[in-house]
Amino acid sequence: MSENEKKELTDEQIMFPEVKVTLKYVDGKEKEVEVKPWSFGELVEINPILEEIFKQMEARGTSIDLADFGFGTLKDVYFSALPQIGKVIAKTVGIKEEELSKMTVDSILTAAVTIFTANKESFSNFFGLFFGQMTGPESTEEPKTS
Repeated sequence: MSENEKKELTDEQIMFPEVKVTLKYVDGKEKEVEVKPWSFGELVEINPILEEIFKQMEARGTSIDLADFGFGTLKDVYFSALPQIGKVIAKTVGIKEEELSKMTVDSILTAAVTIFTANKESFSNFFGLFFGQMTGPESTEEPKTS
């Protein structure tokens, strides 16, 4: 494709970008999987797993700051919710959980971070919009005094 030609993206491709992740097996084999933001239906399916992750994190005193997600947060999530992370990955990329046990830890962590990143903006936007609508727009008017 020349520089003058632009690839036209559909609204769906813009709203739900796809990312390829290569999962590596301990025996050297590789499997490329596609990660994209969850649909509402997928989120409904994954929700019980996410609830369990959040319960375990709460029990360990771990919290997620979406604005400052770094290695420390990833480490805390990893140790709080390791079995559930595999379930989320399996459902998101469409492979069996048993298959994950044959893969390298680094490729599993790469998949987990990619899935989180693909859905992080959606969660941030949803909660910002949801709570913004609950409280209403902030008023810039001065309060009236009698």
